[in-house]
Amino acid sequence: VSDLKKSQAQNQFDQGKVFHSSKNWQKAISCYKEAIRLDPTVADYHAYLGVAYKQQGLKTPAQNAFALIGRILIAVLFVPSGWGKLMGFAGTAGYIASKGVPFPEVCAAIAIFAELGLCLALLFGWQARWAALGLAIFTLVITPIFHGYWSYPEAQVYMQKLNFFKNLAIAGGLLGFAAFGPGAYSLDGRGRG
Repeated sequence: VSDLKKSQAQNQFDQGKVFHSSKNWQKAISCYKEAIRLDPTVADYHAYLGVAYKQQGLKTPAQNAFALIGRILIAVLFVPSGWGKLMGFAGTAGYIASKGVPFPEVCAAIAIFAELGLCLALLFGWQARWAALGLAIFTLVITPIFHGYWSYPEAQVYMQKLNFFKNLAIAGGLLGFAAFGPGAYSLDGRGRG
């Protein structure tokens, strides 16, 4: 980075700090972005940009990208599972019945709605907080029923315990989406940056 660009970047950063102190977040963000464009090596420019985004209630581009990737990874788990349940509805209902769950056909329909409907809503970011909350509740309810490792034969305990705690972790991630939303790269987040 040339000395001229470093100087221009510092001037943009200083101007951004003036806007920052007057809580003019949009102008501060614009100045910080320009400072970073001119000299991306200065950590303070990035840090102040992140603070300005946070103060305005926005997420950084990286946060938005991570949220999108997270929603895609959640969908990779739930959508094929929901589709399989839909295509093999009778088998799904039979498996649910084998666990002693009443109204297995109704429960199979609820599982399909959760895994396909709610997950696709989360994936596209439509009513994403509610979709994530619904999926988290669904996951927390079904986990002890289908992965209650304490009731399995010893040879199956390890795998069921692994699935039990994996599901708890998935529910935790879903609760994060319920708390913080899907990010800007979503139907809910359009125009929020």
